[in-house]
Amino acid sequence: MVHSRGFIQNRAPNLGVNTDTGCSSRSNGCTPYIPLTALKNGRLSLGKRAANYQCHARCISHVDERNYRYENWTSLPSSEIFTCDIIETLCVSGFRTEGFLHSQIYEHPPDDNANDGTLPNVYIIIIDSVSSSMAKRSLSKSISFLKERMGGTLMEFLNRVGVNSKPNGFPLIFGKSIEAVNRDTVAAPSSIEDWNEPVICREFLDKYDHHLKQFKFYGYKTMIAQDGGAGIAFYPNCSGFKRTEADHMWRYEIGQIWPTLLAHDSLKNLYHADEQFLTFFKNNEKVLENAFVFFMGDHGPRGEGIATSALGYHELNNPFLIATLPKRYHNTNIHNRMREKSNQLMTNFDLHATLMDIMNLSKSGKQKDKKTKPN
Repeated sequence: MVHSRGFIQNRAPNLGVNTDTGCSSRSNGCTPYIPLTALKNGRLSLGKRAANYQCHARCISHVDERNYRYENWTSLPSSEIFTCDIIETLCVSGFRTEGFLHSQIYEHPPDDNANDGTLPNVYIIIIDSVSSSMAKRSLSKSISFLKERMGGTLMEFLNRVGVNSKPNGFPLIFGKSIEAVNRDTVAAPSSIEDWNEPVICREFLDKYDHHLKQFKFYGYKTMIAQDGGAGIAFYPNCSGFKRTEADHMWRYEIGQIWPTLLAHDSLKNLYHADEQFLTFFKNNEKVLENAFVFFMGDHGPRGEGIATSALGYHELNNPFLIATLPKRYHNTNIHNRMREKSNQLMTNFDLHATLMDIMNLSKSGKQKDKKTKPN
């Protein structure tokens, strides 16, 4: 992707396909398609082929995770700057109609308290259904790189809070449980859930604090992306968020990425991704060395009958987590404390508390006044 005057034009990776024509270098007889309109710096221009066409354009705006909104049409040519991510064009000449969807990342003006670059970025990468042992077997190269090159610490005893993604995700994101927890193992009564799941499912969650909302309050740009549907707040048929959950669904300074399909249904596929994750971490080492990175699973594997075995049940309970610190904190008390905790029991409630501590880091490295955080 290329920055240009506050816009990021989406550019496809080089996969042997000409992104302007749609033709592969290996294809024969491909007829190149050249759109009638071109997008640059938020403005649309008409190509030579559009001479006999009447063209219009409009923004398609994000409403929530399940809905979008069509804005009013604008006649082309126009000097208007389209302040949205997706722009639809429609050109008509007689009985011939051609439409096209242009994409960009429109950079909204920063808030008054925007992060000026001195605060550390935060990246949370959650691979669904991956245990600690499973990650060690299948992502050995990526883990070695994070440990040896970036000072990462493998947290050996992260324990799941619930069976599937939702009861594990809510403690991480909101710091709240939605299921009672059986504590027979430690001879204690079951804990009472913080939120009743059927009740909270019917509510919009915008009024509650969650990690992205709180980081935004402290000047961070926020991004969230997942490939398994609208996300745990909406699962299975819940209200979720009424407003946009993050500033940008594909932009970051605190970013959460949750690939579900890679390992959710099978233990056999994850190792294929080790080289890709390794390449990603290597290519972005300079960015990640100044960030907090949490590379993790939400719970262990549940598919293919693994949870019916004694070892499989242990893996289900012990999701993967490796964390790296910004370089400025290497070999400090913070780093040493994290190493000490690497063999202690922890849950996503601890991770949520850690995110809140990171959120409160001021530019001088001291804690901001927590009284100013949003309700």
